Amino acid sequence: MMFESEKRSGSLVSLKFSLRFLAFVVPLALALALGALLMSARAAREHLRQAELEQSSLAPTHQTILKLRQTVDEYRGLAAVLDGWHTSRGDWYTLLGELQQVIPASIQLLRLSLNEKIIAQDNYHTRSGSLLLQGRVTAECAERDVRLLETALQQQLPAVAVKRFAADDAVDKNMRIFEMEASLATRAISRAQSSAKQSTSARRAPTPATVPSLDDDFFAQEQVK
Repeated sequence: MMFESEKRSGSLVSLKFSLRFLAFVVPLALALALGALLMSARAAREHLRQAELEQSSLAPTHQTILKLRQTVDEYRGLAAVLDGWHTSRGDWYTLLGELQQVIPASIQLLRLSLNEKIIAQDNYHTRSGSLLLQGRVTAECAERDVRLLETALQQQLPAVAVKRFAADDAVDKNMRIFEMEASLATRAISRAQSSAKQSTSARRAPTPATVPSLDDDFFAQEQVK
């Protein structure tokens, strides 16, 4: 038998040497890893400090940009309103020219009124208008010519109605006086598109050969008076 002190290991590296080596290498590796982490943390902290300094230096510029953007938005809104006001204007010269073409020769206009008003709807404004015609026409073709005029205006304007048709007792009972009201197209002011200019009325369509019937009872009652 051999004593413990006489036993020898067959390995080239003894267990005692391995333990001593590990006791030296492991703490060294941990120290190096910890040092690398500390250096990374320090570098990250420095980058963060630089970023905070840059952010604080850019803060006034950022606030200025925000104020300028708000000002630009306000100016754009004002420009849209002004553009809407411009494009929503009525082309009165066009409407008057069209009236000159559709009014029969037998009708004598006594009054022509164009009225406009601004209406607030939801969060924008619109411009609307009305047309009032008062005239005198010979009794022989009074109903026909007034119907022709109403039909022609109905092809151009949203709503047209004869409000009065009666004998002209003040001047000549053989004459008829009439009053006609028409609504003009509503045009947006705040949301008007600059690329599509809106007109007061559409282009004049040719007057049909046949005259559609209006309110026959209305004309009949007025002619009896």
